[in-house]
Amino acid sequence: MNWGAFTRDNRAVAPAVAFILIIGFLILLLAIYQAQIVPQQNAEAELEHHQETRDELRSLHNAISAVGADQEPRFQSINLGTAYEGRTLGINPPPAAGTIRTEQHNISITNESGAGHQENISTQFIEYQPGYNELDIGSTWYENSVLYFDERDRGNSVGIIEDQEMVDNDGNVTVVALQNEFQETGTGRVTLELYPANDLNESSFPEPNGSYSVKIPTRLNGTGYWESQLENSIYENIDPVANEDHDLLNLSVDPDNLDIDKVGIRKEARELRGSEQSNEGAEGPRRVLDGEPTKVEHNDVNDESFPDEKLIIPEGEDFVPESDPDGDDRDDAIEYEFKEYQIDGNLETNESVELTSTDGNINFGSSGTTVSGKQFDFDANGDIIIDGATLKTDAGSTGPGNERMTLNATGNISAINATLDATREIELTANEFVDLTDAEIIVRDADEEGSGGGGQADVEVTANNIVINNTSFVNSDGDEIDRNLEGDVVDSRP
Repeated sequence: MNWGAFTRDNRAVAPAVAFILIIGFLILLLAIYQAQIVPQQNAEAELEHHQETRDELRSLHNAISAVGADQEPRFQSINLGTAYEGRTLGINPPPAAGTIRTEQHNISITNESGAGHQENISTQFIEYQPGYNELDIGSTWYENSVLYFDERDRGNSVGIIEDQEMVDNDGNVTVVALQNEFQETGTGRVTLELYPANDLNESSFPEPNGSYSVKIPTRLNGTGYWESQLENSIYENIDPVANEDHDLLNLSVDPDNLDIDKVGIRKEARELRGSEQSNEGAEGPRRVLDGEPTKVEHNDVNDESFPDEKLIIPEGEDFVPESDPDGDDRDDAIEYEFKEYQIDGNLETNESVELTSTDGNINFGSSGTTVSGKQFDFDANGDIIIDGATLKTDAGSTGPGNERMTLNATGNISAINATLDATREIELTANEFVDLTDAEIIVRDADEEGSGGGGQADVEVTANNIVINNTSFVNSDGDEIDRNLEGDVVDSRP
């Protein structure tokens, strides 16, 4: 045997070395891709989201002004965060969450002569702070009709997005005082519901005796913004406030030229000098007439009419029919008629659910709200708001029924990030818009021929504008179902 030839046989070495080099090269490419390309692509996604959110905040700015001027409710959704494109190679960070919140301040009005009382009116600033993984972007603020970027804490300056509308060229001052606290953090959409208030009148202000001294909080201190915007006849000065991040803008206003509009966020604005009356005097489910609450149970209000009262079901409460003294067997139909509804808890029965509002909204105001029953008939002389809530028709122990869902509103239907789950058909009808952004619409028994029969679609939606954006229409197997959309289909609210 030639041992020397055997020890010199290296025919398998070259392919093995080549294979190792190729693997090493691929690992190097993957590392470069993860370190450079993935962050770059994610930064592009964040920038696109930032630009879209800026436009939505601009729409919020316009909506607040419109509510104050027109005294009509408005609803504006904001996409708080963003997810990144799925990858076969590379790893993404968690979705970027954002936060929108209010910050409370105080407006004061006094008579420059010193006569009469000082009137204090609370107001809220709004801050949106993105939580991007790649981009370092400051907050966007709304205050006193101004929308702006604030990156002073990053060594940059303030960038005005929408200029002030508080003082016009004729010296008229219109202050929009935002009411109620609000804060949400997440990656999905959140809706700010804006409601007008009409509780301010001449008796709310000090006695006219010369001009009013109006002190308005502002974070635009040290920027020169207000000095450049206001005439000398109105603007007096800006007073610093110790240990605070805001100053006080001092205006001298003729009483005939001052108007203050109050706009409530998510619920109606507070009375000028009081707390939220609907929360006083009673806890748990209650009906409210002229601010006076009365505790109620299902049997107190079922199949009765309360056309001038509001039904409130707080978060964490289960409003369940009791048809016998032994417990909640949920075999009683729900038939309510109120002026308006604020349902943050759960409403459940094995029978039908019929809600009628005579002059207001049916508002399911919590992302944890669940409504279940054999079938739904909601009829609102106003808006139906079910953002983040779950509506599900379920016969339970009583056996099958129509198990359909019919929602009819003279105003609008907002179902952002909601789940509408019916055994059979779903029918949504509104005047101006139906917003189904990020909604899941499920008709469990639907097939390609439609569950309604006779050519009827599984889902019927009728409105002037129908918002379809990341909306799914599926059956219980996840298959796409038939729907009929009667109106202009758009990807955002006009």
